[in-house]
Amino acid sequence: MFYSHISELQQFPHCNKIYLAVFSIFAGCLVIYLEIKSHRKHSKIKSLAKSSTVSASNSPKIIKITDMTRTELDAAISDFSRLYADAGPIEAPIIKEDGTDFLLTLHSTDFNRFCNFLNYLVYSNRNKRFDVTGWCEVSPLEIDMGYNDKRMLFNGTDRAQLMLFIPEDDKDYDLVYFVTPNNACYVNPLGRPLMSAVYDVLKTYQPAPQIPEE
Repeated sequence: MFYSHISELQQFPHCNKIYLAVFSIFAGCLVIYLEIKSHRKHSKIKSLAKSSTVSASNSPKIIKITDMTRTELDAAISDFSRLYADAGPIEAPIIKEDGTDFLLTLHSTDFNRFCNFLNYLVYSNRNKRFDVTGWCEVSPLEIDMGYNDKRMLFNGTDRAQLMLFIPEDDKDYDLVYFVTPNNACYVNPLGRPLMSAVYDVLKTYQPAPQIPEE
């Protein structure tokens, strides 16, 4: 049967050209996709390495995770530490359980790495997406943003309170959004400049949860 199929194709040489053209287009698209994916990862690592030289705010950064098991959480933290080890040491978060949720606290992690970590937690499992929200306080030095957007974000102060999230309909997989207490929304395109304002309220600000005591 195989040889008869080859014989049939030989009777229609124009079909061979079509198949070859389709295959070439597919192969070309695959190569471009893999190059873009690799470039984005290296851009993230480069961005993280650069941001590690900027001192992080002294206030704790908090992450709340819903519908994730402890095994899944430990695997995600381990994988993130391994994948982004080139950007420098990864701070081990303090983990506490709050009912069915996990609360993670970090103290020395800078804003960009915090964003990348939150993004990785959301998409750490290929088969499902986790509900992850973060809270932090940042200084102007930690925010790589245009002058007007940064002025609007800090509004004459030297600190900004932020709630971080990724919309449920996200299709980019390399973005983290953050919103202020007055519901001004911004986006951080991980590994790509610059952060910028988003003129839609994608999510309203909620205060950070209280960390349970020992």
